[in-house]
Amino acid sequence: MSMASLSTELDTRIASFLGTDTYTLDKLSRVSKYYREITVPILYKDLWFWQGQKDCILCLLRTMVEQPELELHIHSFQLGYRKEMLPRSDRKTSGNNEWIWKNAGRIIVLINRLGGHILPPEMLLRWTAGLFKPPLSLDAALATVLTMATNLEYIQLYHTQMLLLQMTSSLIEWQWLPTHNGDGSFPFWKLKHLCIRSNWVSSWQLPQTAVLPSLEVIKVRNYQRGEHFVDKAPLKFPYPLTTTCRLRELDFRGVAVMPTQFERLLRSPWLQNVQRLVVVGRGGADIHWNGYEFNRISEAICSNLHNVECIYWCGPDYSRGLRPFGSFKSLMKLHILQVGQGIIRLPRNDTNTDGILLIRVNIYRRGYAVSPFWISMSWN
Repeated sequence: MSMASLSTELDTRIASFLGTDTYTLDKLSRVSKYYREITVPILYKDLWFWQGQKDCILCLLRTMVEQPELELHIHSFQLGYRKEMLPRSDRKTSGNNEWIWKNAGRIIVLINRLGGHILPPEMLLRWTAGLFKPPLSLDAALATVLTMATNLEYIQLYHTQMLLLQMTSSLIEWQWLPTHNGDGSFPFWKLKHLCIRSNWVSSWQLPQTAVLPSLEVIKVRNYQRGEHFVDKAPLKFPYPLTTTCRLRELDFRGVAVMPTQFERLLRSPWLQNVQRLVVVGRGGADIHWNGYEFNRISEAICSNLHNVECIYWCGPDYSRGLRPFGSFKSLMKLHILQVGQGIIRLPRNDTNTDGILLIRVNIYRRGYAVSPFWISMSWN
């Protein structure tokens, strides 16, 4: 009896326990064709790279071009940041550059297959030039990998001053159409979770995060401190309103945004299904928020986010002159409210239990919960 005729369920289960031990999985995939078919989906399911691992990402691109079946196994891709892993300007890439030139025809055909039927010529030229014009662009290589992996459900990108992923961001936000391969798939059509991080990058340099119809969670985190605010929203909506939106969670941390832009963002029809809203910090600059009437924010939330269940709103330290939130009584599904000190007006105690909803409230001062308690809010 051949190995091919046996059930792979038990061996697949055993191989899955190797988890992130990519070294062992790679060795096991070289044992035989049978074990390769078992381990390759596990090996490529969740990919993680640092910004400085340019050679590794180019090697992944090369492998995916030579073995197109691998692109279907990638479900998660994360690009992380560590200072010691940043690319060095004097470091030369390996033979991947030479391989790209030797396979120029295949690369151009690949780009045309992915976006030739929908992308404008100038974007296609910029994408192609990023791969062939020295020095080879990590942004263009990463964009190619992500558009090939049509089963992606989770993406984490990291912007730095040395690497702004403009091409990758442009392709993610594009209004893609099904390809001509007949299966109805197209880039990012299964993407559910998008996390955009940045480190010491000004908000005016960062591309806006696109809200795709398939997205359920968006997290935007900027670790810059003390920067100037810019008058643009952190999100953009490239698709028409007739498209169904599945967005359930919004998480902003350290994002420098004008209060008027944020208020306008919360009124967007695309956010009507949001159930969890997290806002921590404002990029370190408080001048535009000092004296701002937070009841305008609460009005925007109550008028648009009817399905919200949890609100977590905490700044570094809200200063004097700030006016607190208004009423949340129209939010019938709200059961968790965690806010910074000074931006909530507490209701009076009411012994009447008709129409009363208990909400846990944590008041924060300098990042620490100082007075957690339950309050009752009446809808009468």
